[in-house]
Amino acid sequence: MLVIILLTIILWFSEPFHGIPAFVITLGALCATIGLGVYDLEAFRSRMKWDTLLFIGIVLGLAPVFSFFGIDTWIIGLCEPYLSSIVTNPYLLVLGLGVLTLLLRFLIVSELAFVNLIMVLLIPLVIPYGINPWIVGMAVYCLVNPWFFSYQNPIYLTAYASAGSSTIRHATMAKYCGFYCVTCLIGLAVSVPFWQYLGLL
Repeated sequence: MLVIILLTIILWFSEPFHGIPAFVITLGALCATIGLGVYDLEAFRSRMKWDTLLFIGIVLGLAPVFSFFGIDTWIIGLCEPYLSSIVTNPYLLVLGLGVLTLLLRFLIVSELAFVNLIMVLLIPLVIPYGINPWIVGMAVYCLVNPWFFSYQNPIYLTAYASAGSSTIRHATMAKYCGFYCVTCLIGLAVSVPFWQYLGLL
C-alpha cells in the first residue's frame, strides 16, 4: 500500500511531464489496490464509506456549478458596498475581511473559487488607499478553511472519514474550529501595527 501511495503521489506531481490526468492515476491506484489484494472485492464494497466519498465528490464538484450560474459572483457583489466602507480603517479592514470570509464560506463551498473572487474584487479596491494586496490575501487565507460544517472543508471531511465516527465526533471538532478562528482574528489584529510599520497598511 505504501508503494502504491508513493507512486500515486509522484505521478500526480509529475502530471505536467507525462500528461496522464489525475483521475486516471487515481483509478489505476485503486485497481492496483484491489488487484494486489490490499482490499478484496468484499471489503471494497462493505468497508469503504461510500456515502462520505460521494459527498466529498459532490462538494468538490460544486465550484463549477456556482461559477456557471454566477452564484459566487452574485454573493461577492452583495458584499462590495460593505467592503468599501471599512477599507479606510486598518483594524476594521483586516478583522472585517476575516469575519466576512468566515460568513461567506458557509455559502461559497469552494475555497479556491472564493479566494479568486475576493482577491479580484478587493485588490483594485484597496490599492488606491495604499494597502498592499498581500494584506488582503493574508486576512482571507487565515480564515478560508473553517470546518463548522463538514461540507466547508473537504480536507477536514476526508480526515474525519478516515478517522471514523467512533474515534472522533464532529461536534467536538467544530468547537476547535471556533478556537482556531478566534486565534486567527486575534493574530490578525495584533499584526496590524507591525504591518503599518512595514508600510503594508
